[in-house]
Amino acid sequence: MNLKQNFRFILCVLAVIFIYSTTTMAKRQIIDLDGVWLIEQGSFDKIPTSFKHKVKVPGVLDLAKPKFDDIGVQSKKREAFWYRKTFKLKGEIPEIALLKINKAKYGTKVFLNGKVVGEHLPCFTPGTFDVSSFLNKNKSANELIVRVGATEKSVPESIVRGMDREKQTYLPGIYDSVSLILTHSPYIKKVQIKPLINENKIEVWTDVRNTGAVSAKNIKLHFKIVEKKSGKVVAKFSGKPENVKSNSARVFHNVIKIPNAKLWSLENPFLYTVKISVIKNNKNTDDVTTTFGMREFKFNPENNRAELNGKVTYLNGSNFCVFRFLEDPLHGYKLWDKKWVRKLHRKLKEMHWNSVRYCIGF
Repeated sequence: MNLKQNFRFILCVLAVIFIYSTTTMAKRQIIDLDGVWLIEQGSFDKIPTSFKHKVKVPGVLDLAKPKFDDIGVQSKKREAFWYRKTFKLKGEIPEIALLKINKAKYGTKVFLNGKVVGEHLPCFTPGTFDVSSFLNKNKSANELIVRVGATEKSVPESIVRGMDREKQTYLPGIYDSVSLILTHSPYIKKVQIKPLINENKIEVWTDVRNTGAVSAKNIKLHFKIVEKKSGKVVAKFSGKPENVKSNSARVFHNVIKIPNAKLWSLENPFLYTVKISVIKNNKNTDDVTTTFGMREFKFNPENNRAELNGKVTYLNGSNFCVFRFLEDPLHGYKLWDKKWVRKLHRKLKEMHWNSVRYCIGF
């Protein structure tokens, strides 16, 4: 490969890295915005004019480089931290464009291309923001700014953050993934699945939203269930057509049979995935895939015991408090490293544990 060919190859690679591709196809696209962001400290009401630090998302802010002083405590050096990331989109923007910040402390305020998008104050739940009218298209740069409070004093007392004194020094930051969801209306907002293990069936509740100005008629849901590990298709199902009124939502309820369903157990944690597609006028407007296991866990009032799939099961394990783990100065990015987390869970199995409860910063 000569110098000219090398140069062309490098340009192609850079184009793939820096330009996220969107199309007019109906299939849902999820653009991952995790990775290195610029970060700066400052006042609560003014975006910094320059960003001299970097940090990975997801993560917490004692990991910023260069480091900030006195993270997690009241300081005259700051009232808030400001994250900055730029990205580009190619092609037309579909009518549904949602920015999802899975979790951040303390309080989240979003700006896109110099305009305020919205706020989400809770510290332990996802914030979803409609950014469809704020995005630039045709390869123009988009500037995303996210403000988070510096301490638990940054959010009102009405916001759940706990009463423990230790929580006054919990670390701030975007500590879960950030993504941009691009799709079409009607679209799926959320899905809930209930296994019926004695009937080889699942009940599925699908929250479908229509953002259009007119009613969406004869909307159908298609389901495809596969074994997660093997990829084998075990069931297909089409629901009855229903109407979804303009600018409203409707919950679709379906019961789907899975022949010879394999139970999820401690010894064999067998999983399925279900792909749910929204069909409007024979066109696929959105689809979502989610994972589930055929299992039932409950407490039996007759014997005062916990039962998994109808059998008494004793839970051997303990609690892992995430933000207490982050008090260790050597924590790094371990909590977001899949290999490290798998290694941790395998160690627990070696200790004959069969359960663990994550708390305080799931």
